[in-house]
Amino acid sequence: MNPRRFSFIYMLLAFFSLVIGFALGFIVDPMMFARMGSLTVLFGVMSEYSLLKFKLSNLYQKLESSVNTNKSPTIWHQKKGYVSHVLVVAGTITWGFGDLVIISLVSLINA
Repeated sequence: MNPRRFSFIYMLLAFFSLVIGFALGFIVDPMMFARMGSLTVLFGVMSEYSLLKFKLSNLYQKLESSVNTNKSPTIWHQKKGYVSHVLVVAGTITWGFGDLVIISLVSLINA
């Protein structure tokens, strides 16, 4: 799939998370607005990441075509990018919904 399309999908998800969170804040619980805000940030960062990755890929292709040496990022650098992306996702979900996971686990243990 085209990275530009991923970026647009992530932007839409961020926007809808914000709108749905605002509605849930009034209907269900005001904390739902804050929780959905973490998803808005997550999808915004994912959109930015996919745009940046697309631009860097184009830059590396232009560099490689103009010079005979390989200028693409090393495997280690690519793995660090993936790990960073996973940590952003995990951290943002924990930020918004971590207390619910702990409460659920404690209630399961005590049951």
